Amino acid sequence: SWTKADGQVFTFNMDGTFEDGTGHESMWEISDDKVTITSEISNENDDDVIIIQTLRQGFSDDENAMWMSWISLEIDGDDSSTTEVEGVCILLVKDSDSYSEGMIKYDSERPSWCTQ
Repeated sequence: SWTKADGQVFTFNMDGTFEDGTGHESMWEISDDKVTITSEISNENDDDVIIIQTLRQGFSDDENAMWMSWISLEIDGDDSSTTEVEGVCILLVKDSDSYSEGMIKYDSERPSWCTQ
């Protein structure tokens, strides 16, 4: 489990499922330094929508912090939303109740590709 600045928790389960507190069915997979999260949600018309997020990821030296930066965001095959998130980078702190302390500790290890 990894905590974001806003308190949201991301859980990457060993069976490939992903939980972010939204209740949507999601799966994750990793290849090199890229993570792909595929989610199935229902829109306002109860139609299923497939969201595919591809992110670059990297860990701190002690592996207790992870940075993720969006490479692409595809919604039902349409990648026009990519421009809204491309390059946005977030810090996640492993199993943390005190995100602010973790954020300060890992700020000096921020990867060069994580600028926003």
